[in-house]
Order: sequence, then C-alpha cells, then structure tokens
Amino acid sequence: MQTNDKEKDFVEKIKKIYPSNWEKVIASHKVSKPKTFRVNTLLTSENDVINLLEKNNFLVKKSEIPYGYISLKSPDDKTISKSNVFESNLIYIQELASMLPVLVLNPQKNESIMDFCAAPGSKTGLISAITNNEAKVTAVEKGRNRFFKMKELLDNQGVKNVRTILMDSNLIAKKLPDLLESFDKVLVDAPCSNEGSLNLASESGLKYWSEKEPKKLSKLQKGLLNSALKFLKPGGTLVYSTCTYSVEENEQVVDWALKRWNDVELVDIELPISNVEKGKTKWNDKKLDSSLSKTVRVLPNENWNGFFISKFVKKSKQVV
Repeated sequence: MQTNDKEKDFVEKIKKIYPSNWEKVIASHKVSKPKTFRVNTLLTSENDVINLLEKNNFLVKKSEIPYGYISLKSPDDKTISKSNVFESNLIYIQELASMLPVLVLNPQKNESIMDFCAAPGSKTGLISAITNNEAKVTAVEKGRNRFFKMKELLDNQGVKNVRTILMDSNLIAKKLPDLLESFDKVLVDAPCSNEGSLNLASESGLKYWSEKEPKKLSKLQKGLLNSALKFLKPGGTLVYSTCTYSVEENEQVVDWALKRWNDVELVDIELPISNVEKGKTKWNDKKLDSSLSKTVRVLPNENWNGFFISKFVKKSKQVV
C-alpha cells in the first residue's frame, strides 16, 4: 500500500474514533514536538537539576504533571539529550503521556509492585523514584537484549530494591506460582501498535502501520492482562495502558477482561490535564461495559502523544 493510501486510511480511522477532535489529532502528528523529560530524583533534586540546565542555557518549563518537564529550544540550539545532565542520568528523556500510567498507579513506599512489561525500564525507574527505592518492585521482560539494557538503565539511574525477571509474562503464573496474588499493584503498559507516536510529517512515518495489526495485538494484550490480574492481591490496583488509538487494543481488551473476571472493576481516573476524553462504551454498534466511561484517552497536542489508560481494582474477598 502506498504512503498516501495509508495516510488516508489512518485519517479515516481517527475520524471514526475522534469525530469531534480528529483534525486536532491529525495536526498533532504533523508537528515536531519538544523533548520532554523527568528529573531523576534518586540522584538529584528537581530544583538543583533545573538550575543546572538553565545555567547551561537550556530553556525548560514545568509540565502539568508531577516530575514532567518540557525542553524548549535553547538559544544556541543545544540538544538536551546530549547534555552532561542527561549523560549523568540526572534526567531521563520520557514522553509526558508515558509517565501517566505510573502516576495513575500511585505507587507507595513499602508496597509490592509488579511492572509486567518493563523494558526499557522508564516506568520501573519512575516507580522507584516516586517511592525513593522503598517499594518492593518486580520488573518482568521477556526479550533478552531488552532485559539486559533495562538492567543497565536501572543501575545507572540509582534504582534499587528491584527484582528483575527474564521471562515471558504469560508463563510466570505456571513457573512462579508463589507470586500469585502477592502484589499490591501491577502495571501492564502493553506492547501495542504505537499509533499515538506516529509521525505523519515523515515519509516513513506510516511504514509499519497496518489496519490489521490491532486485531493481532489484541490477542497478546488480552493474554497479558489476564495473566497480570492473577498476581494482584484482593483489594489491589492494576493499571492497563497503551500508546495507541485502536479500540481493539484498548476498550475491547478491558471489556473482555471485565467479562472474564467477576472480581475486578474499573475505577475513576483523575488527571491534571484537559486534553482527555472518556473511554468508549460503544463501538461498531456494539455496546461495551458501561464502566468503560471510567477509562481515559489522552488526546495528543503540541506537547503530548496519544495514550489510553484504565484502572482496575480487585475486590476484596469477603470473610464468611
């Protein structure tokens, strides 16, 4: 399929998903977005690192969310990703939307937390930073190369108290049954079709995009979410998220899990940003669980990429 045909199909898809905002969504995919980052508070303070950046002529501003900053163009065109501050691991380049699932998870000190699809380690690192290395974190990754790169990243960032497991997340329940229902919180930032990050300004921006991919990936995502829920304690919280638009990978995966698990429910998500929509409760004339209105779709703009976030709670077992 030619690039022009792919872009036409992508635009039609976005029109269907976001009938009121599709033009803004498409426009956001045609502009160059600034680098965004978080301060690695395991090695420094926010004030110290921002002052250091400004002394080195980097213009930055605080974003709407905790820990997140936006790098503005510096007077001498310095690139923040090549700065000493970055090389010293005092900051970590990360999309703002990518930080949201961890903020929604709300990790606390002394909690047992599992990051189910952990590489490259950005969210594991944020969990550790928020809890000041005082949570018991388990990071799971099945790709061998990605696993060891993640370990190196976490070590360089000063992350401690993390157990790393090189294993397919779908196999952990059978291979490590002692971990079942042992986590206060679980994060499933699932592999997805990555539509929220596509660059339509580039000729190759849609090279790997396919309308058929979401259906294939949804099977993987359902398996991951189903497996992850087995590790959640009664009363615990699980966040399922993707960086894509496809309903097949988002609301329909969550709807499937709600039908399969009668002891989990969705809860409301509050975000300190205005570029959000409620999740869909109907798609292709098919009704989905009404509680999917509690999920959120982050709309892309000049600083943000698109994202989908849902928050489950496993009901506590009743004592008879």
